[in-house]
Amino acid sequence: MITDKEIQAALERVASRAPDPSRVRAGLDARARVHRQRRALLVAGGAVATASVLGLPAAALWLDTAGQDAAGAPDDVPVEPDVRTAPNLGAAMPEPAAAPGNLRIPLRYRPTWLPEGYVEASREASLRGGAPDYQVREWMRAEDAATMPDGNHDRAPFVRLMLVSASEWPIGDWRLPVTVNGVAGGLSPKEGQTPQVVWPVAEGLQLATMVQGVGDDSLVAQWVARSVEADSVTAVDSPLDFGWLPDSIQGSHRIAVSYPAETWTATLSVIRDRQQVAGAVLGPAVTAPSADGSPASVRGRQGLVHSFDTGGGWAYVELAQGMRLAVTVMQPTSREELLRVIAELKIGTTPYLGWLGRR
Repeated sequence: MITDKEIQAALERVASRAPDPSRVRAGLDARARVHRQRRALLVAGGAVATASVLGLPAAALWLDTAGQDAAGAPDDVPVEPDVRTAPNLGAAMPEPAAAPGNLRIPLRYRPTWLPEGYVEASREASLRGGAPDYQVREWMRAEDAATMPDGNHDRAPFVRLMLVSASEWPIGDWRLPVTVNGVAGGLSPKEGQTPQVVWPVAEGLQLATMVQGVGDDSLVAQWVARSVEADSVTAVDSPLDFGWLPDSIQGSHRIAVSYPAETWTATLSVIRDRQQVAGAVLGPAVTAPSADGSPASVRGRQGLVHSFDTGGGWAYVELAQGMRLAVTVMQPTSREELLRVIAELKIGTTPYLGWLGRR
């Protein structure tokens, strides 16, 4: 039974959900410093270097790094009573079937509450090579979603809802215990870490909310988590699929669509051991991964190809109707194999983008 104290806490929460602007601005500077430090560590490990070549959304790289090293976390991280968050979003709008030549990957969950001013900026889901055990939806401030030129959404405040494997994202005893609509979960408490709320949702699967730079991030992560409901009408519309890959490139395939509708980007990646080993990026604003390419015939057009000293490489070509395509392979492959990967890549049509920039 919900107590009077819990009801009062819920009402006070509703009244306090508009963060003080000066507090938010002050918090952003501190979080930016923490993010720069974390980003430097990732670069040292090669993760961000891979992302910059492939053009992948940062959500595809994020690892659950809380771990047992969270000992000594602050004791004053707020944990709220388990009161379902009152929605401030309308019902999910049915979306059309996949565009001709595309694949449609259904999404399974949605929040019914978001901070004011936040709109959907990217969607990502497992495509092939495994169960649908990975999905990410991300919301950003509208002005930030419209000005992210390189896919690195981690540089701006965001709210994420993720469906992840329980084996890769254990709740663990290093998290503070929280309850999400009657289900036991955990809140990552480590100082300087992006707050996460993780809770089981199905056999072998967890849901997770992540919040960064919004203001009162730990509280907002809990509010979003307690607003989540099943979603049966939204999806990722994928215009990309690999037609051929060398035997050396194995892993699960993921598709992501992001950016404003005018400069959308679709990213297809092969994930192995939580790292990207190959990827393709399609969209009107895609550019060559670097200036090191040499002229070559790519899909029957004049393009660029570059081989890495360690094996693998990238190929880039401008297609019809203003579309541009880049394919990168991080595993040892020959130039001929690289060109075959891009030649046999299946390309559909412009995906459904009606959800971009909406709440």
